[in-house]
Amino acid sequence: MGYVIRPVASAAELAEVYDLMGAQFEPARTRGDRGFGELARLFPERRTLMLLAHADDRIVGGAHIGPRGTLSIALMPEARGQGLGTRLVRALEEAATRLGCAAINVGGVTDRTRSFYLRLGFQGRGSMMRKGLPLSALRRDPDGWRRELAVLRARRQLRL
Repeated sequence: MGYVIRPVASAAELAEVYDLMGAQFEPARTRGDRGFGELARLFPERRTLMLLAHADDRIVGGAHIGPRGTLSIALMPEARGQGLGTRLVRALEEAATRLGCAAINVGGVTDRTRSFYLRLGFQGRGSMMRKGLPLSALRRDPDGWRRELAVLRARRQLRL
């Protein structure tokens, strides 16, 4: 099956992805949780760090980097074991590097998920792991992301 990975396109789609992802966690997370409110508030500016995976017009997974640099990822059971999780994490790493993030953290790591994160270069003990990202041009210029965002907003206004 051909899975497509792309940024979340709208606040409504963000809610749909959050519901899918939240159902995969123990305990389940819902839109009423504080985490969704934080993501929704950040969505306009950080949408490149909020991805979904779909096949046949059906969302089968999602991943995002939250406000404190923490990675969350979840896939429907039928989409696991096919490299889709790796593709989602790699896409987020690229986006985070472009935005100048120094590292990605992941919490809630279990014995079942530890090998996945180790294969991707994360390090750590217990339930917390971390992966440093390469130095990006934007990190050398800390305000570069603000200028890029201003350019994108100006282009959008011209199209409207």
